[in-house]
Amino acid sequence: MALNENIEIIKKHNLEIGYGVEKAIEYGEDSRCHLENAKDGSLTLYTIKNGIKQYLHSKYNPKREAESIVENLIGIDKQTVLFLYGVGLGYHIEAIINKFPENDIYIYEPINGLMYLFLSRYTFSARQLSKIKGIAVGADESALNNLFNGYFSGPKEKTLLIELPTHKKIYDDEYTQFSKQFTLFLSKIQHNTFTNISYQKLWIVNCLKNLDMIIDTPNIINQKKDYFSNKPVLVISAGPSLNDEIEHIKKIKEFGMAYIFSVGSAINTLIHHGIHPDAACTYDPTDPHKSNQLVFDVIKKNNILDIPLIFGTTSGYKTIEDYPGQKYHMMTSQDSVSEHFLKLNNNSINQPVSDATTIAAVTLQLVYKLGFDPIILVGQNLAFRNNERHSKGISYSKKISNKELEEGILVKDVYGNDVMTDMSFNKMREDLEVFIEGYADRTVMNTTKFGANIKGTIFKELEETTNIYLHSNTVEKDAFKSSPTDYDISYTISQFEMMDIAYEDAEALIVEYDDIIENIRKKIKYKSLSDIEKKYTKLDKSLMKLEQNDFFRIFILPMNRVQYKLLVDQIIILNLEKDPFEKGSMIVNRFSKFIEICKADIKTIHLIYEEVKETILKKHKSKE
Repeated sequence: MALNENIEIIKKHNLEIGYGVEKAIEYGEDSRCHLENAKDGSLTLYTIKNGIKQYLHSKYNPKREAESIVENLIGIDKQTVLFLYGVGLGYHIEAIINKFPENDIYIYEPINGLMYLFLSRYTFSARQLSKIKGIAVGADESALNNLFNGYFSGPKEKTLLIELPTHKKIYDDEYTQFSKQFTLFLSKIQHNTFTNISYQKLWIVNCLKNLDMIIDTPNIINQKKDYFSNKPVLVISAGPSLNDEIEHIKKIKEFGMAYIFSVGSAINTLIHHGIHPDAACTYDPTDPHKSNQLVFDVIKKNNILDIPLIFGTTSGYKTIEDYPGQKYHMMTSQDSVSEHFLKLNNNSINQPVSDATTIAAVTLQLVYKLGFDPIILVGQNLAFRNNERHSKGISYSKKISNKELEEGILVKDVYGNDVMTDMSFNKMREDLEVFIEGYADRTVMNTTKFGANIKGTIFKELEETTNIYLHSNTVEKDAFKSSPTDYDISYTISQFEMMDIAYEDAEALIVEYDDIIENIRKKIKYKSLSDIEKKYTKLDKSLMKLEQNDFFRIFILPMNRVQYKLLVDQIIILNLEKDPFEKGSMIVNRFSKFIEICKADIKTIHLIYEEVKETILKKHKSKE
């Protein structure tokens, strides 16, 4: 039976595919779906909708219909990934696989009964299945999300969505849901790629520039882990609803009822109202001449000394170096530099916070590690309120534009009503929800009036929360006070010495890499293809040597993570190219572009590295 054969083939050849397939098999045949013989003798398929017989395939010649669908597909090359929506009886799928045998394919069918019919009547060959990279079934979000996650993890130079035309008309509700999710996922990928491209170099430059300050300040998580066990904390963000809570926060501060952590721009609103939080938190890696400097501008201009700064090690170095108050650091997951150069004298392990789309999510991790309970979110709107995105007192905040409103997303607010948000805020909310899901042992309150509902939190307005959970004289004076973390400086110096050698090796490896590229270029130019495959192998090995070189591994590859991933993904595609001249030209082009970017970064980062190394070595010698 085709069904059993398909199940065995799916299990044998690719364990990653088949999201929801088992449910479809359990579901069995759909009483709405009916088979009948077409005029040409093959099977066709129809369903009854609103009392009308509607065909998913031609009732005359389904195979010819499938061929006409394929004939109308244009702009497909070997690198195009095909995303198929709707299976029917699989006529168009077979035609697509036959015409485009080298292209990767993803299949989604929202109707369980249709997938059951498809798997029962169409048998995959091992060759066909090798090109099908994912199959998902069912209208629930989880199966489709799993398929999307698999789809977006691989190389995607170009994607074509191919819909079974009659399917999306008959099952229009399911198609509308799919279309929204597909668009949302594309937007997320674009957002994540933009974030990585924007920050990848700053993360490393900041980590290196901050290394001296990290050595000279306490690691707040290592030195105060669980110190604040069962103490309440307000995590205050700069959403418009913060304006509603100022008087309550003043009372909480005056009577020491809870610790107050401000995140990002909220510090300006609090200072504007005469409230100095127990700590201000930042991890923003942005350019020192841009937004993050504005966030702490008031503190710096007024030389405010009584607000400690807790900074992520990837934070903008200018924000940190001239901050007037006490400073504490927290390791971040994007910091490959500190991990390489720093070791604690007691051999304990630094506990980083994971990178996230919002400082609120980073601070949430921080207060969890410090032991706070309950964790009370304030001003965490993550949605628009009266066309405002921020609370008052933030001079650089802008009103929501008409375009942003038009492109907005509707989500549920804390009262169960629809509220408008955007892609960025929505991603922040999802990030918070992921972390909160792992904090089942803590109470996380959301007190944000008219804010987006945050799954996993308990909504209570701040006044009620204060009456239930908070008591006077809870806050301990000088609770954060501690000495700089005891890092092993002799280990750091040893790592500097090893890195100096790695830098020299990297320079030599680049010369070797360039020589191989030039050799391949000449062979292509003069159409001399003898032993060219050996040159490709040499180039792969040369890249592997760079990947294993510490100067590249710690500095250069993280500075170019997007370009590096793209190159690695493209290697898979390049190996499929059959035309030797086209393949050679593509290899020269892609590998050359990558190494030229790396060369520029080596010059930049080596100057910074030497400067930081000299500063730390001088300090160490003066203490001997």
